[in-house]
Amino acid sequence: MPQTIISVKCTDQVLTPMDTPIIAAGGVNENKIAFDFCSKWDGFTKKAVFRYNKTVTAEADVGADNSCIVPPEVTAQAGYMFFGVYGINEAGVKRTSTVIKYKIEKGAVNLL
Repeated sequence: MPQTIISVKCTDQVLTPMDTPIIAAGGVNENKIAFDFCSKWDGFTKKAVFRYNKTVTAEADVGADNSCIVPPEVTAQAGYMFFGVYGINEAGVKRTSTVIKYKIEKGAVNLL
């Protein structure tokens, strides 16, 4: 299935957007984030965290390919989503990243 992919580089704890396509509100399971992690993230199980409008929050597992699907509840309406990533290793050490603010444009389903 074709997907819209946001590419993000993660160097130490800093997230930097690399490819930022337009995301239209209302899509389900079509938006993906692909992370490029530096070696400091090796050995960590990672989760992406999302927030929309200070009320809707969600998490998504970052898979072995270092990507995750954006939860549809944070792209259901036009506005801004915020996302970051954290990881936990076998020793219980937790790493976290900065947060990116990403604009969600009005989608056709919002006209219905």
